[in-house]
Amino acid sequence: EKEQEDLIKMCEFLKEHDSRVDHPCRGEISRNLGYAIIYEVIGIYRKKEPLRQQPYSRKQILYFEFIQLIVKNYREQRDIEFYAEQLCITSRYLSAVCKEISGLTAKECIDQHIMINTRILLTTTDMTILQISDELNFANPSFFTQYFKKRTGVTPKKYRNMNRTA
Repeated sequence: EKEQEDLIKMCEFLKEHDSRVDHPCRGEISRNLGYAIIYEVIGIYRKKEPLRQQPYSRKQILYFEFIQLIVKNYREQRDIEFYAEQLCITSRYLSAVCKEISGLTAKECIDQHIMINTRILLTTTDMTILQISDELNFANPSFFTQYFKKRTGVTPKKYRNMNRTA
């Protein structure tokens, strides 16, 4: 309980400090506070006996492998068939497994990962929309903007303006 409270306080302090955009060493301080949180978690883990892990089912393992493939390939590959082929299963079965484990189809999992990374790039970097579009391997900025707006209801530029820390 105490360790949980301490971690929450550390995270709140990191968030509070990271919002101070006027500080010349903001990035370095935030990064080191992040490291401190990681070391705190490692310390907690080392003090406690690790939880006994229940064996994963074949479907869970397949889902985890799919997510790992997305993380490695989402910039170049958005096609379910690519991932299914890598896992030696059909795309229909992959979507069924994803739906059962996560509640999302395989396509939704891919799109979700792309959107998470897009939001991170929009809110934490000064990359232009063109640069982000190129980074995520979209055909052009117009298609990227349409893709983003379809999923969020706003353009990338408007999203960035609404979510930048002041």
